[in-house]
Amino acid sequence: MDSFFFLPVGVIAKGLILSGPIVSTALFITTVSSEDPSIPLVAILAVCAVSLTTAYVLQFLTRRLAKKAANPSQSELTYGKLFNIVENLLRPSVLNISLLHSSGVVLFAILAIRLDATDQFGGAPQRLDFGLKGYGDGMNIGLTNSSSTYGHVVQGIISALLASPAASGSIARIFSSEERSAKSFVLRKPSMPAMSTCQLASAVLTIYPTYSLIKRLNKDADQFSRTSHMNNAAEWVLGYILGVSMAWLVTVLVQKDILKLSGVGDSDGSKLSQVVSCLKSTETDESDATIKYGYGKVTDYVVSSKAYRVVTYISAFFLVLLSLATLATGILTGLTWNADEEELKDKIDQEMTAKFFCIWFIITLVFSWFALKKWPLNKL
Repeated sequence: MDSFFFLPVGVIAKGLILSGPIVSTALFITTVSSEDPSIPLVAILAVCAVSLTTAYVLQFLTRRLAKKAANPSQSELTYGKLFNIVENLLRPSVLNISLLHSSGVVLFAILAIRLDATDQFGGAPQRLDFGLKGYGDGMNIGLTNSSSTYGHVVQGIISALLASPAASGSIARIFSSEERSAKSFVLRKPSMPAMSTCQLASAVLTIYPTYSLIKRLNKDADQFSRTSHMNNAAEWVLGYILGVSMAWLVTVLVQKDILKLSGVGDSDGSKLSQVVSCLKSTETDESDATIKYGYGKVTDYVVSSKAYRVVTYISAFFLVLLSLATLATGILTGLTWNADEEELKDKIDQEMTAKFFCIWFIITLVFSWFALKKWPLNKL
């Protein structure tokens, strides 16, 4: 069964990786060439396009360098094996792939469909304008020059960025108590409290879409598709997308730094052995003879303190809330799609509700299945 699914899932995964630079660039070009676009939206899309394209090119060159490098003659280690180890270590955790990233993609899809429905709601996608709010309470526009907008975007950025093992692992090493004699911080022993804090902060900062959902349910449930939840959630999602693009660039830079420190081309392999040794988990499980490696995921380290497990449980709680809030956003948006048109309400609302549910179900299922398989991207 695994071999049957391996090829299509591999193609999908590679397609998703390549689609990042392509889609972000296409969105940037489309937005900037439209009439009176939102400057903040153009700026965010530009940063995403540049970051993702740069990351994709650097990753391609780094992988190519690892494959073509002459391996040490006196060592069983190879640069290809090192690259595989690092790529696995920098892969997001199962929780983040199956709950955070799936929810981010689903929420983006739902809001993009809603934003594009200008015939139904009015507005202008290039200005992140969702049209009039319910009951004519003003315009539903995102990315305004306000502290709340900055707060929503920043929360999304930090949540996505800290969900990256490359970012959290690097921060944990910057705050390491180990003597700073290594040539690069990536070779230091990580600070587990700092790493756990990054994991917890990433999860906690996903709370805004849930908060906004509950707030609008209490105030304007019957006009949900026309509430400010649309533009507020869109601001968080744009921050999330920006954070993901930055995280991927950080990931590739860490990969490149580790490969450089391993001394590509050295004949004795001493630097390669040193780098691999530094990537071993700080607390290994003596009952397991398998060598364990770690960089930025708490779960890669066998730690005795229950506090770290509690952090994982709390993180899972917030991420489950995000997934459920994303599902609820889709269902409620569909149910109120034609809130003011009774003759169209039942049929079209049911269709939109079913569409949004299918989007949530399929994307969440695919991301979860892919996360549980734990396939390294270079093997796909």
